[in-house]
Amino acid sequence: MDTQSEAYEKAKKRVKDIKEFWSHLAWYIGICTLLTIIDLVTGDGIDWAYFVYFFWGIGVVAHAYNVYGAERFFGKDWEERKIQELMAKDMPEKPKRKIDA
Repeated sequence: MDTQSEAYEKAKKRVKDIKEFWSHLAWYIGICTLLTIIDLVTGDGIDWAYFVYFFWGIGVVAHAYNVYGAERFFGKDWEERKIQELMAKDMPEKPKRKIDA
């Protein structure tokens, strides 16, 4: 079991990770907005900003998954939950009794 100082450090790291994600998202939105304005003003017919949106967007989604999603799907208890789910599928269902009224 974690000691209080270990739990504090773990929580502190989690807060730092969340803060970094939101900072990353804010930069993404800000830069994409700026690139859109530049793209509209230059109007050279090549919508080059879409490439930045797409590839940087993949990075933002991956960052969000690492901060919010990875623990949910592959956390410490994921393996046990998956084993229980597969066992439940393999077990034959018990017949349900009808109650005559």
